[in-house]
Amino acid sequence: MANISNAMVQCAYDVGKKVYSCSIGRVDGSIEIARQTGMDSGSAQDYITVLLAMLDGTVYKRTINMYATEYYLSNIGTDFGIDAQKKAAYATLEHVKYYRKIHGYLKSIEGIAKKYI
Repeated sequence: MANISNAMVQCAYDVGKKVYSCSIGRVDGSIEIARQTGMDSGSAQDYITVLLAMLDGTVYKRTINMYATEYYLSNIGTDFGIDAQKKAAYATLEHVKYYRKIHGYLKSIEGIAKKYI
């Protein structure tokens, strides 16, 4: 998922919210992100999946960049409230634990998540 721009992240978040509210499906959402930004549809699918996992408070297996992590957590607080934001931050910490076992320590991502707990 190299070269994901801030604009791509912002679009993925906005479309991901539509997927979360069931106003668009995941596949159509990833196609829409790709159409609007040029992001690879597989990466778009990952960014949607991560947002949904954060909102559900569950561990996610794909990694998004630092800007995206901060953007998602910050905007979840604005759009869904502090409790949802904390749930998303805990899901991010679970991702850090998962990723550490497989690839390595995501210290910067852990630091971002801890700001929202």
